[in-house]
Amino acid sequence: MMEEEYDRERLRNTVQACMANEDMKWYRFLLRNAICACPLRDEEEQAVLSGSMQTAEELARQFDGFTEPQLLLRKLGINMVYRSEELREPYLYMAIYEPAIQMVYLNNSILSLLREFISKNNLGIFTPIKDIERLALFHEAFHVLEENTPGIYTRSRMLQRKFLGVYHYERGLDSASEIGAIHFSKIMTQSTYSPCIYSRYVLLALGLIPLDSFLPNV
Repeated sequence: MMEEEYDRERLRNTVQACMANEDMKWYRFLLRNAICACPLRDEEEQAVLSGSMQTAEELARQFDGFTEPQLLLRKLGINMVYRSEELREPYLYMAIYEPAIQMVYLNNSILSLLREFISKNNLGIFTPIKDIERLALFHEAFHVLEENTPGIYTRSRMLQRKFLGVYHYERGLDSASEIGAIHFSKIMTQSTYSPCIYSRYVLLALGLIPLDSFLPNV
């Protein structure tokens, strides 16, 4: 595993600056940098961001009595198990939902990497280690709820497009689902910071981004 050399005080200052970012800035960054993204007009981008966040907020209100994600997943009939993966794409996730077998897998390799990175750099005061699994599991619970909610916005074909400038068609955005899941996990854990920070930790710890790129550039 490669790790960039950086000043730990500078890292903590950067993380502290990240915590002041509004959710919308993080989500706009995700939307614009998605692998399968398509160009969006300003009004389309705003609609997708607002619609995804509103969907998460509506579901959070429905399940606000579930303070622990394990209880919510159990109610939804989902089992959980740990497994280890390689520390490379496409395995750089904290948890993943497999609908075909009604299972959420927690990636012990990434969870261990995050705990070590946070501890070594004294980042627990900003992003507590105890929050990691709760955020990951609520994130996957959102995806379960998407599967169980016909017509949900984050899985809809919310964009109107033309093929060859003539034929109308509709398409969705996978990033809308991710934005909804992230926002849902933040609300359900009552987190004061964006869960997106953990993804940046992973990339930084593996040397996949420099510290100067830690803050979202939008």
